[in-house]
Parts: sequence; C-alpha cells; structure tokens
Amino acid sequence: MDRNDPAADGRQQPLFSRLCRPEVSRVVLVDLQERLVPVIDGGDSVVSAARFLADAAALFDVPVTVTEQYRRGLGTTVEPLKPFASSPVEKLRFSASAAIPADETRELVVLAGVETHVCVAQTALELLADDCRVLVAGDAVASRRRVAHDTALARLRDLGIEVTTTEAIAFEWCRSAEHARFRDLSALVKARGAESSSGAAGGYSTSC
Repeated sequence: MDRNDPAADGRQQPLFSRLCRPEVSRVVLVDLQERLVPVIDGGDSVVSAARFLADAAALFDVPVTVTEQYRRGLGTTVEPLKPFASSPVEKLRFSASAAIPADETRELVVLAGVETHVCVAQTALELLADDCRVLVAGDAVASRRRVAHDTALARLRDLGIEVTTTEAIAFEWCRSAEHARFRDLSALVKARGAESSSGAAGGYSTSC
C-alpha cells in the first residue's frame, strides 16, 4: 500500500504521510538561465529561493537535477545555482520530466524554476500523469507576467498538485530540532533573512 495515497486501502491516510521526507524526495531546478531569469517577474527572488532549496536539499542528501532549455539561445544556469549544475540536462521539450533520472525510491518531485505556466506546469502535469507525487515550491517559481504565474498555480492546485514554500519543504525534511542538520538549516534560514532585509534579492543578483 502506498502510504502517500489518500485513497489507498479505501481509508484516509494520516496527515503525517503527506509530509516531505528527504529519503523519497528529488529537487528539479527548471531552466533558471542567464538570459531568461532577468525578464522574469521577481527573477532574483526566485533564484534566491531556488538556491535556498538546493542548499537545504544538500543538507538532507536530497538529489538535485538542473535543466536548461535551448542553451544556445537562453544561456547556461545562473551563477548562484552553478554549484548544482555540474551536469545540467539540456532540453528542447518544455517539460523537464524526461530529464529526471528514473528512481522508484524518489517518488516525490519538488519543482522550482521558470516559467510557471510553461516548463514548470508541463513538467508537473506529465509527472502527475506518471503517478508521481509532485510538489511545486511556490516562492521558487515565476513567469514573465504575474497573471500567467498566478493562473498556472491555480490550475495546478485544481488538478491535485501541491504548492508550498521552500522553507516549509526544508523544515519537513528536518522534522525536529533534534536532527543533526537542524543547526545548519537554521543558519541557512538566518542568512536568507539577513540577505533579504538588506534588499539584495537574497544576495543572488542576476541582473545584467
């Protein structure tokens, strides 16, 4: 029985089974590229959130996959995310689902990136069709136009895809202040807060 399926065995599963568990999670950073991010609404903030998510994933041994759409036209991954892009997957299809390594143990895919209504949405919907549990990090996705982003998130929610925030995901991976990585996670959160209050877009400026 799949404990993450609310309908499994005909009974409502306990709410704790919906928490993000690091051992079954994978993060996918979709197309956060040099020539695309600067035209995205709130692009620097999205990069900051994506970097926080990737840093947290590293703390909890969650693998990170990075994709790049039409690299020749849109450039490579933005500088703040390059530590996670040693082997980025180039693609031409808008969906990134084919770029995600097959691994039945990583049944929860966490999506971040751009654009919400194109590559992120198509990736989420294809993964959902393949019976994956999909979670979109709402503060780490965006589009060029806010209406496109908002409409896409509403549609994804309506179709059963979960939307939450990067910090919520990270603290669910951690679960307890007794976790060996809790202090490291707290340091990431504090650093992110300090950078945001300085007005430096999370310290990860991608503007030309």
